[in-house]
Amino acid sequence: MPQKTDLYTILISYANKHHSPVINIDHFVEFLEKFAKWNASDRPEWTKWTVGANAKIWSEIHELVNSGKCALETDGRNPGRVVMLDFYSDLLKRIYENVDSTAEIPFPDEKTLGIVIPREQIRTMQISDLEDYMKSPQQSDLPILEIKFPNDYGSALFLAAHFPMRVLEAAILKIRSYMRSHNNKDYYLSRLNSQLAGKGAMLKDFMNQIEVRPMECITHIEAAEEFICLVWPYFGTQIKLELEKKSELLSLDVAVLQSIFFIEFFVGYCRSRANLEKARDQALMEVVAKLSTPPYYHTIQDILAFTDSRGRLLANQYKQEDMEKLITGRTAITGGALMDEAGEDALPELLIFRNTSGEQVFIPKDKVFPVVSKFVEEARVQVRQSISTRWFQRLKDYQHEPAMDYDRDFERMLEKYAGQIVPMLMCFIKDKKIFLVQEELERAVGGFKESVRIYDPSGKVFPMSNLLLLNRKKLLADTKLLLPFWYTIPVIVSLMAFFKKLGRKKPAKKAKPGSAETLETPPFAENQSSGQTLKGVAKTYLDDHVPEGHTLETYLEEMESRWRKILSEDARAQMVKDIRLTIKKKMNAIIDAWGIRQITAHTIDDMADSIVQELPSLQDLDSKDAIHSYVSLYLSFLLKNSKK
Repeated sequence: MPQKTDLYTILISYANKHHSPVINIDHFVEFLEKFAKWNASDRPEWTKWTVGANAKIWSEIHELVNSGKCALETDGRNPGRVVMLDFYSDLLKRIYENVDSTAEIPFPDEKTLGIVIPREQIRTMQISDLEDYMKSPQQSDLPILEIKFPNDYGSALFLAAHFPMRVLEAAILKIRSYMRSHNNKDYYLSRLNSQLAGKGAMLKDFMNQIEVRPMECITHIEAAEEFICLVWPYFGTQIKLELEKKSELLSLDVAVLQSIFFIEFFVGYCRSRANLEKARDQALMEVVAKLSTPPYYHTIQDILAFTDSRGRLLANQYKQEDMEKLITGRTAITGGALMDEAGEDALPELLIFRNTSGEQVFIPKDKVFPVVSKFVEEARVQVRQSISTRWFQRLKDYQHEPAMDYDRDFERMLEKYAGQIVPMLMCFIKDKKIFLVQEELERAVGGFKESVRIYDPSGKVFPMSNLLLLNRKKLLADTKLLLPFWYTIPVIVSLMAFFKKLGRKKPAKKAKPGSAETLETPPFAENQSSGQTLKGVAKTYLDDHVPEGHTLETYLEEMESRWRKILSEDARAQMVKDIRLTIKKKMNAIIDAWGIRQITAHTIDDMADSIVQELPSLQDLDSKDAIHSYVSLYLSFLLKNSKK
């Protein structure tokens, strides 16, 4: 009986003594009272069970039931029975705690243990089912696992926690016991030497491992070492051939045959697992290599579509968690563990950016600036060509635009064209990780060697004109050289523009029958080939001139902040109100005089110039560019929302 006197320990000992998990409470109470009185004189701790044991047991047993340690069965005739739920699993735990003591007998089963396990507590499989079981092994002790061996070699009971390592240890010890009891080590060694020529020393060491260092055998099997995976099938076959010659198998013979089945399974399983791991590692290495191939930046969908040299998907050779581990390991820094040549914290090998769709894009750190440089080179050529073509057409039509005269508008135009022509360039430039990469390259031995710098030393992005090597004045001058020679003579250009404007006649008003009334065309009006409405032209103008990240209201406020400072906020507000009212009156006067008609962006600029020149209050303000932009934008806003 147990040394401890708590009820659960006593119940376990009582069940083990009677080889049954079911305990009759009346019989147990009677036994406990007698046992306690017998031991109370020597061990006072048993005194509590000498009197009133029945009441104490019933008071404590419900706690055990609620905690799941046992179950209570009652019916009309019996006062109750306790079922020890862990009886069978505890029995197997004790057996597998010391597998050396059972090395000469077969694996435990219901027959040899003299028990009958309820079917709901047992999971029966064939030895061939273990491969599927290993894909999703059981985590709990119940149900108990039972393996049926072929050729009527019995079965084996064990818990999920015992398989495979504890079961494999028991199998090796049973084979060692067989070799020692039969003294047949040299016999099997000679048989193996005849089949594996030239492996004599390795075979001898293999036999010595089984006899002297059995745990090393398990380590070599688990590592799927080439020689071990080769020798065990030969050795197992020789043992089976030898034992199958017998007309009657002894208990140890059955134990050895059972062990051979377990070992052969586990050797094959470890070899297959090693092959899969090797294929997985090779596939992941190929993924890493392909990340450094053009175009060098890849989304996760691109990565999953990588193929090997035979055209097979690499994603079929690794699991999702393998890819997640790879990406995490190459994109994360933990505790400043990565250091560069200067001893500073270094960026990870793989960096994450966002593409135009917002998807994550992975790019190796050493490929970031080559990619950015390539985008810049593409943008330099295409943006220059696009703007030159645009300006050539406008100048040819005697039109003008702010980007020709103002650096701010020119920069905005460059960003817009670059974003349309090479959208990924803007994605990279706007990400601060580019600055960190540039800093790290500058700290490297030899300094910054790339052809393009994106950030200045203070951490600000260089103007787009610097990156694209485009000078506004030079580009405009080069474009003008493409025009006929008379476009270079200001007087002729002014006259041609004037007569061209005069030649654009305004459509006649609907006159009453018999009326021949017509209207003159205002000097600033221009026809528009696209056929846009007044509101459409105004909307397009706003879209082109309000910078990204601003609303019209916030940008107008920014323009106001560039004017000369006024002492009083009220005076500033009154001036803004007066200017807006003047712009509105001017616009209404023009529309009333000339009617609703198509207007171009150039017309809006001309109207803005006219308004600025006609308002003396604006002449003394600072920042003429800001004043012009303010008037033209507010005018466009009014035209867009005009109800006329």
